[in-house]
Amino acid sequence: GRAQLAADNLEAGIADLTRAVELNPEAPALAEELADVLFTHGRFQEAVDYYQKALAAGDITAQAHYRLASSLIQLDRTDEALPQLKSTLELDASHEEARLSYAKLLNAKGRYAEAEQTLRLAKSQIDSDYFNELGTALLEQEKLDEAEEVARNYMTYSPNTARPHALLGEIYLRRKQFDPARRELIRALRIDPEEPQAQIALGKAWLAIGQTRGDRGDLAKARRILVNAKGVPEGERLLILGQVSLAEGSIGDAVQLLEQAL
Repeated sequence: GRAQLAADNLEAGIADLTRAVELNPEAPALAEELADVLFTHGRFQEAVDYYQKALAAGDITAQAHYRLASSLIQLDRTDEALPQLKSTLELDASHEEARLSYAKLLNAKGRYAEAEQTLRLAKSQIDSDYFNELGTALLEQEKLDEAEEVARNYMTYSPNTARPHALLGEIYLRRKQFDPARRELIRALRIDPEEPQAQIALGKAWLAIGQTRGDRGDLAKARRILVNAKGVPEGERLLILGQVSLAEGSIGDAVQLLEQAL
């Protein structure tokens, strides 16, 4: 099988390695080797099958746990990916790609304290994704001063990126500092007009400003941003649009939008 792969005979190589695994079911290294080939060629379901065979036969490497997790993520099986990423880090605490993937999944599942703890242990690979995920974890825990520090460090690290401005705008929004929030979110959208969280947050900011001032013009700005928003979660967009309609006194429209958001 290895000779076939070296000669670029992919299918023949996979067939030979598959036969080797069948003949040696208690050899995890062989199943892991075949799974690695399948993973490298984007055959994620088959890769999962053979990584799991390797795991059932004995111990596998940290990288195999990581590739199993990555395959599961590609297949949208994120609940199964989480323990594999945890195992990767238990075997190799320096595996920063696994650390970041683990934190992203934890944030996506609302496990913000665990995401923060995971990222705080990072020794290297302090990059845009790191700042974004740590800032998000802190924001969602209402650790706003720490989140602001991360956002400002993020700006220093990547000054021409929209996301740190969006993150800082969201922090101001949580503090009910609506004008600073609006300014940062507009800065974010000047850099990237389709930054998802900035679009949603700016709609919220104009809504809050309109409610505070009693100015229908501000509410109209909120509506315009949300109607034209691209690439944002539809349920969240409709929910805020419903709140805008409610603030405008359009009860029927508000009820319809809020029902659609559910």
